[in-house]
Formats: sequence, structure tokens, C-alpha cells
Amino acid sequence: FHFFHRIIHKLVEGAITDASSNDYEYIERLGRLGTKCSILDHHEAEGPFSDNAIIINNQLSPKYKNKDLCGAGITWQFCRYLDEILGVNFAPKYMDLAAFGIISDMMSMLSLENRYIVTEGLKELKDLIWKTLNAEI
Repeated sequence: FHFFHRIIHKLVEGAITDASSNDYEYIERLGRLGTKCSILDHHEAEGPFSDNAIIINNQLSPKYKNKDLCGAGITWQFCRYLDEILGVNFAPKYMDLAAFGIISDMMSMLSLENRYIVTEGLKELKDLIWKTLNAEI
């Protein structure tokens, strides 16, 4: 558990979501201050890219086919990957947030991945709302 917290602390220390793939100067400045960054983004990006950042961006990967996934979706998929590495299962609890991100960023629902995240994420939200309402009645 302590190991998990150390990893998360290092990743979150300079975590930037849904932005900054192209912000070379700002990332360099943070690097000079001793902060390395983890960037989880979905915007089109061109170099140069700073060595002070780990950039996870679906637009930059020819292997990741869904170019319509938003920053919230990228962040959620990253959390799923962390779960897999660490042998835990926290990401499903946050699928509703990824769903809201996809909806509010007006991403394409033609993507099967987006459609799945939104459908399942909203089910989780619906269950939570009903559980909350029933608990109060």
C-alpha cells in the first residue's frame, strides 16, 4: 500500500490532464523548479516535447485507434492501466467521471470505446443516485 502511494504521489505531483502536450516552455520551467510532469491529454500536438514530462496522448500514438477520446477518458484509461500494474481495482468507481468528460467535451459517440464508457458510466451514476435516494427515504 505504501508503495502504491509513493507511485501515485510521484505521478500526481506534476499531473496535468486535458492540456499541455504543446506547452514546452511551461514544462521546461517546471523542470527547472524540480517538478517532472505527467501529462494526460487528447489534443493534437507537435514537438518539441520536453524531457521533463511523460506525455500520454492518444493523438500521438499510431497504435491507439480512438482519436475521439477526451482527456477525462485518457485519464480514466490511465487509471485502469495503473490498476492492472498494481493489482487493484479502483478505476471502475470513476467511470462516471470519464462518461461526463466525454459528454461535456462533445466527443463522438460513433467510437465504440466512447459509447461503452458513457453507457456504463451513466449506469453507475444511475445506481448511485437510486441508492442515495433510497437511503434517504
